[in-house]
Amino acid sequence: MPSEPSDPTVVRSLAVTTGDVVAALEVNRTSDDHATLRVTPPFSARMRARLHVDRSGGQQSGETSTHRTGVAGDSGESSDGGETAGYSQHEGTVGGGDGHGGEPLYVEPTQLLTDPPEYPRPADTRAELLSDPETAYTVERHHEHHERAVREWRASVPGCIREQFPLDTPAGPVEVTVRTLESDLL
Repeated sequence: MPSEPSDPTVVRSLAVTTGDVVAALEVNRTSDDHATLRVTPPFSARMRARLHVDRSGGQQSGETSTHRTGVAGDSGESSDGGETAGYSQHEGTVGGGDGHGGEPLYVEPTQLLTDPPEYPRPADTRAELLSDPETAYTVERHHEHHERAVREWRASVPGCIREQFPLDTPAGPVEVTVRTLESDLL
């Protein structure tokens, strides 16, 4: 008996680009926007999760979404929007209706990662630079040092992607294999 295209429990593997995972994590750590990886119906055993950014900054009205492949800026504080994923987390987002009788699933980037490194904050990279007695501090040196730290952070995140994780569905969690696709963003 074939499964319903709106039944997310049929998902067995999820393909994600490493760039989308890094970008989603970085957005959540550096801005008021909230990024997830969205899996849209119709569902099948092999699915693709794409970057989904809620640019409302936590506002209820005027919510928007976008599929973008750019990476967030390099400064700011962490604003993780939670560590859970779910089928109803973003019910109010634009494009939530899919025409296939099911709701999209939203995966927090942290669910796909094991022990991701801390995002380098400008204050931390400044302190590192100031603690080096061999190097004189300048704003330009700090900028270069921070950019290098962010590049290294981005390059390290794909190594933290899990091979499997529990995908939350309305019927309960389903163990899913993660397939990574290379990205030209890193």
